[in-house]
Amino acid sequence: MVSNHLSYMDVVPLWLAVDGTFIAKSEIKSWPFFGWGTKILGMIFIDRALKRDVQRVNNMIKSTITEDQGIIIFPEGTSTKGETVLPFHPSLLEYPAQHNVPVSYATLTYQSFDPNKPASEYICWWGGMSFLDHFWELLKMPGFKADITFGSKRIVNADRKQLSDQLHQLVKANFQPVEQAGSTKPMKSV
Repeated sequence: MVSNHLSYMDVVPLWLAVDGTFIAKSEIKSWPFFGWGTKILGMIFIDRALKRDVQRVNNMIKSTITEDQGIIIFPEGTSTKGETVLPFHPSLLEYPAQHNVPVSYATLTYQSFDPNKPASEYICWWGGMSFLDHFWELLKMPGFKADITFGSKRIVNADRKQLSDQLHQLVKANFQPVEQAGSTKPMKSV
């Protein structure tokens, strides 16, 4: 399954909703609390500084995926403040493309319960935001809502780049922008 990526928090609603092994950047292993949690969840880590690590991770996808256990990736390659869905990187879609494995898709968005703390700044984690400062502010929030829209079909394509493009278009079509600073427009319900 692929999904857009807004925050380190994305794994929580997705983990609660689907059975799957997440693929995450290797830096997360050293984060306080989340590093420990990701190891417990059995995440597959990729070292994005090493191009050859893509092949290792694709081999791990092949050995991990089963009928009962999927793989969840964030092919944007980075989290955003939720204005749009960035183009997808196709490299980790090699296994499903080569083996005609159907790929599901989901779209995430968030809403803050505090009108003074927009989701784009207090839930989404992007740019040069300090992880610890952001996480501390998130913990002080009175609450927030995560919405997941699951795609209505699974996509099969033997070309990983075409597969990536198709999935990107479908995720983007379901995407609802995250409330931004200064925005008073409420999100529509999904």
